Amino acid sequence: MFKSAGSQKTALTVAALFAFAILLAGCSAASTQAAALSPAEPAQATAGTASENPSAASVGAHYTISLDVNPSIELEVTDGIVTNVIAYNDDAAALDLASLVVGLEPREAVEVLVGALADGGYLSPELAPYLVITVSDEPDSPQIAEQLEQSAINALETLQIECTVKSAVITQEISQTAASYGLSSGKYLILDYIASQEGITLEEAIAQYGSLRIAELMEQYAGAQELFVDEAGAQIWREEQLQAAIALFEQEMYQVMDQFHAAFRLVKDTYKAGVQNLKDTYGNAGDPQYRSELKVLKEAMLSGRQEALAAMKSGKEAAWAKLLETALALGYTEEDIQACLAMAEEYQAQAQSEADGLLAEADGDMTQGDPQEQEDTGKPAEPGNSSNAQNKDKTENPGKAAGKEKDHGKKTE
Repeated sequence: MFKSAGSQKTALTVAALFAFAILLAGCSAASTQAAALSPAEPAQATAGTASENPSAASVGAHYTISLDVNPSIELEVTDGIVTNVIAYNDDAAALDLASLVVGLEPREAVEVLVGALADGGYLSPELAPYLVITVSDEPDSPQIAEQLEQSAINALETLQIECTVKSAVITQEISQTAASYGLSSGKYLILDYIASQEGITLEEAIAQYGSLRIAELMEQYAGAQELFVDEAGAQIWREEQLQAAIALFEQEMYQVMDQFHAAFRLVKDTYKAGVQNLKDTYGNAGDPQYRSELKVLKEAMLSGRQEALAAMKSGKEAAWAKLLETALALGYTEEDIQACLAMAEEYQAQAQSEADGLLAEADGDMTQGDPQEQEDTGKPAEPGNSSNAQNKDKTENPGKAAGKEKDHGKKTE
């Protein structure tokens, strides 16, 4: 989801320590293994570039910087220059920051913003201020975030203001998602964390906690501070978030299968009861009325069967889409969670197999008493003979039986 502005020296170690084996604990039912989940590491700063000149790292790039105390501010940077300022709440709008920072380099803009926040009374000691800075992901973002954090600290020291400062690098997807909710990226990260802790929606978290200062949120939810830690801590947090998403996916898949079995059981039991009632009523499977009513019964069964399969498929696709969305937002790829998709497809294949089995049984019922069947065999078909013959065929030639069932499944879909 995000990468902290911590030291680059730990990056390669982290990639080795947190391999995909940890991530796939929730998908143990699947047999596929995938590669390590850590995204590609950002390029190392070279002499005379990002590490020595903050503006050099941002030349030729477009990214965003958010600053949050209670005023929530976002800067748009293009080619190393601030080109736009977005105020995400009334406090930020009241500061009229665009006239102060547009045209400046990011480091200078942060220093000016710290001064403006101090002049506005948002960094008063009695408020125990807390400033979080985020930088949207691009190759030099970790270096940029470190530099901006240090610029803010330097400005605060000059003003003799005590204020906690944290920074993190986020993905472009998170930046866009935050904007869609009318939030700066830093505020979004914290409110999303609170929503997960409280078991509420993000909308509910925004309604209940959106107006609080960063310091108040951090005091009430100290765990949110872990969102703004070094690279190793950030990687652990990302994997924990994905593991939670995988666990939810598994739970939803179990529910989908339970719902399918309940619906399919009703279809199957209704059909079997109907067949037994016809046998009790007419006795002779060759009776025209018996066959006419059996046909209607089979059509109803086919409709219910198809509805159960469609609901199962829809539920599987919805659960997978949710997991995939979360994985992509965390910076992973579809290939990283392929084992989970394999599990879902296995469940769907199981449901299809059960449905095909009932269809084959219904086909067997239809052949009982069929005049054409009697003509082919030279004697009247007895109840159960066709079904028994089919079962025998399955035992002696399972490949042939499976092929027949597969063909039946295709005809109904």
